[in-house]
Amino acid sequence: MNGAYLIGGENRTSSETFTGVAAATGQALDGDFAVTPLADIAQACALAGAAFDTYRETTPAARAAFLEAIATALEARAEAIIARAMLESGLPQGRLAGELGRTTGQLRLFATVVREGTWAGAMIEPALPDRQP
Repeated sequence: MNGAYLIGGENRTSSETFTGVAAATGQALDGDFAVTPLADIAQACALAGAAFDTYRETTPAARAAFLEAIATALEARAEAIIARAMLESGLPQGRLAGELGRTTGQLRLFATVVREGTWAGAMIEPALPDRQP
């Protein structure tokens, strides 16, 4: 959490920033966060659009692994994420730990569903040779 944002795998910052505020005190928190310029947002959208066709050609196993990697990365940063969220939201650690757990659990559930495949709605209906139109 360094205040930068990613566009096309590149860390970027902006001359315009904002600062988080402690919910309990109203005091500014350490660290400035970049305000993403509209041109960078447009570039991010264009890159996402360009990646779409490539990503949709990946296997269900690769998509599931991607979702699981996101969950694992969140868990690896859980302490820092929860600490900052406690300051900014005023919510207790237990509540935020539960929210993070719910999020990572849902990502893993989605990974299981992607691997399993019924979400695609594919059905094999055998022919009924005796059926009359």
